[in-house]
Amino acid sequence: MSSNKYGLDLGSDTIKVYIRSTGAVIKEKNLIAKKRKDIVALGDDADFLMGKVSDNISISCPLRKGVIADLSSVGTIMTHALKKAGCSKKLLSPNVFYLAVPSAITEVEKRAFHSIISESGFNSKNSKIVERPIAEAIGLGIDFKESKGTLIADLGAETTEVSVISMGGIMISRLIPYGSNDINRTIMEVLRTKDHLRIGFRSAEEIKLSFLNQHKEDEDIITYGIDLLKGIPRKAYIDHNLVDRQIQFVIKRINDEINKIIDGIPAEMYSVIRTNGIHLTGGLSASPYIASLIEKGTGIKALTKESPELVSINGLSKIIEDKSLSSMAFTISESEFE
Repeated sequence: MSSNKYGLDLGSDTIKVYIRSTGAVIKEKNLIAKKRKDIVALGDDADFLMGKVSDNISISCPLRKGVIADLSSVGTIMTHALKKAGCSKKLLSPNVFYLAVPSAITEVEKRAFHSIISESGFNSKNSKIVERPIAEAIGLGIDFKESKGTLIADLGAETTEVSVISMGGIMISRLIPYGSNDINRTIMEVLRTKDHLRIGFRSAEEIKLSFLNQHKEDEDIITYGIDLLKGIPRKAYIDHNLVDRQIQFVIKRINDEINKIIDGIPAEMYSVIRTNGIHLTGGLSASPYIASLIEKGTGIKALTKESPELVSINGLSKIIEDKSLSSMAFTISESEFE
């Protein structure tokens, strides 16, 4: 009996699902909206409610800094996404899932990701785990089995995973607790403390994207929030330089960690990486300005790819389709993960 195969990338911002039967990739926001213990909305529907509902409805992502904080909620959102992808729970329709996970997490945390699949009820006994840096290297089209030094920085929503791959294996991988969402939080905090303006997370995201997409230094960014001194709504003009400082604040911390990793690798490997550049993936790396900050902070050219947020799921699709790459996927019990 043939199996239905799916690639799964559970990001802190978005869940991506590759469907082998159609070759399609679907995306669903990794969010759950609850009123007390009752689920109000999931995925994209929960994202639509952001900033539009009262305080008695909480909207959150069940992943925290790259690891699972709420196993039940992650399973619920994943099930929602898989149903959208047409995945069946029928006994006569066995499924095989290839799940990308961070390399720089513990064995217990990897097992938590795997348990979501095994306990999902999707008839998925033979599911596999792929370490995300490997999936990304394959998605980037890098001959990582022959490379003597490849550095990949995955700039995600909650974390940045920095990995050095050499001769087919992961030499170093670190999960840095800074990502795109931290820029939003710093914008919210500085407006609260300096301008006495309270804005929501979605408004901070819009301010950040407005800056990164337009990057016009002579134009302020318009937003709306609550005046904390008067308790009433207020229109505000956000200075371009204020936003820039918050972005640089977060990227500097990412650069500091990248430089620590670079300082600890052999000179020959550093020479190869310096020649080949740093490969940037993840949604934040879509901005040329972010790439320029990485280059400036590390002294190494930063390379980006179109649709960088899809690099990992594209790598999973290649592993599923190409039998010569099948050894890159493991069951959680196999010794290669220990």
